[in-house]
Amino acid sequence: MGAVEKKSETPGIVVLTEAQLREIVGDAVREALETQQSSDGYLDTEQAAAYLGTTVRSIQAAVERRTLIPDHRGSRGRLKSHRFTKLTLDAFLHHKPKP
Repeated sequence: MGAVEKKSETPGIVVLTEAQLREIVGDAVREALETQQSSDGYLDTEQAAAYLGTTVRSIQAAVERRTLIPDHRGSRGRLKSHRFTKLTLDAFLHHKPKP
């Protein structure tokens, strides 16, 4: 069920669907992460989750299922210390294999 935009006499009030809100927040998080990305070009698991708009647990589950392959695995297989490039995360998000 989508939200219906209603005209309001109060300026600046906009009603958004959940999908629209997710897109706006996701874009803002991605922009913020661009400045936080490590100098080697990798995002850690927590940053990867924020970039994709999901949870760390979801990233860990995708790694365990091997539907998301880290670009750099953490020492001794520690999931929280895996590293991902934005190219890898974008490919995962769009279900496309990396070039």
